[in-house]
Amino acid sequence: MEERLREATERFQMASSLAGVGIFEWEVATGRAIWDAQMFAMYGVDENEEITFDAFKRCVHADDRAMVEQRIVEMISAQKPTSQFSFRIIN
Repeated sequence: MEERLREATERFQMASSLAGVGIFEWEVATGRAIWDAQMFAMYGVDENEEITFDAFKRCVHADDRAMVEQRIVEMISAQKPTSQFSFRIIN
C-alpha cells in the first residue's frame, strides 16, 4: 500500500510540474502556508523562506493585488475553501 501511495504521489507531482500548476495549503487562522516545490519555483521564492500572506502578496502583480485580496476576503467570509480566479505573478 505504501508503495502505491508513493508512486501515485510521484505521478501527481510530475503531472502538476508538467502542467505548470503548483499546490498549496493555507491555514487562515494561523497564517501558515505550505507550498510544494512547483509553487516556490513559479513564484521565484527560495524554498527556505517562510511563506506568509505578505510574502505571497509581494509576488502578485501590483495591478492585481487589490482584486486578489478582495477575492480572498470573499472566500473567507463565505467560508468557501476554494475559488478559481486568475492573476499575474512576478518573480
